[in-house]
Amino acid sequence: MDIRATRLETDEEVRQAVLKYRPGAGEGLPPRREPAPPDDSPPLFRPTQRPATPILLVLDDGSNDEGQWIRIRQEEFVIGRTEGDLRIGLDSQISSRHAALRYKQSKGKKPRWQLVDLASTNGTFVRISHALLTHGQEFIIGRARFRFEDAQQADKPTPPPVEPGRQVTRAWQSESSPESLPSLVRSDGANNGHRTLLAQDEIWLGKDSGYCQVVLADDPFASARHARICRDREGRWTIENNKSLNGLWLKVERLTMSGTARFLLGEQQFLFRVPR
Repeated sequence: MDIRATRLETDEEVRQAVLKYRPGAGEGLPPRREPAPPDDSPPLFRPTQRPATPILLVLDDGSNDEGQWIRIRQEEFVIGRTEGDLRIGLDSQISSRHAALRYKQSKGKKPRWQLVDLASTNGTFVRISHALLTHGQEFIIGRARFRFEDAQQADKPTPPPVEPGRQVTRAWQSESSPESLPSLVRSDGANNGHRTLLAQDEIWLGKDSGYCQVVLADDPFASARHARICRDREGRWTIENNKSLNGLWLKVERLTMSGTARFLLGEQQFLFRVPR
């Protein structure tokens, strides 16, 4: 996965998605802004010799902004089911030591916090706005989990060496054959292994059977037109969230965070925020 092509979903985008599904709740309301201090007031004290203390919100079920707040005051903070600094013991999809928040300071570079998967069984996912898809990339929509497969990107066996001067016949292969098309493979529940070929330059995923090519009709957490996958002029495939209520989640092994990030371990959601 090319992290540089991935954009996390901001708090404001999540808020707008919530308002979208609550008719009338956001009509006529201006964006929230902190009141400006008087011109002669100094700024509030901030540390200058140590990094700002980030905060982790363990989100309550069914909430986007409420839960248990934890201040991270150490260089590594481990989350797991039975081990670590924070234990989510009732979620069987979380590994014993699932993921860690790590403070990284490289010489000559601005220090950053990283979200690191600790070789967990079910993976670590972050809520994103859009991302470039690479072969083997996994993502979650509602309760559905998918894996993107692209035969063009997959590792191919190295052909045997050819003797100098010897002519070799190249095998014929249709560019439009099913084997050459990228696809989405379901990797959850009863639909495990179901494959959808990406035969068009754009496909939609969601509950709207009249519009979406990948229909999630029985998924209560999927929006009508939840996300889309499209191919750009360079032949690369990208996935984009469509302001869905429950978001689009991308699997990561390591992610550098500079501001706010929402991530998912098992069925537990978290919000990580670094004060600025």
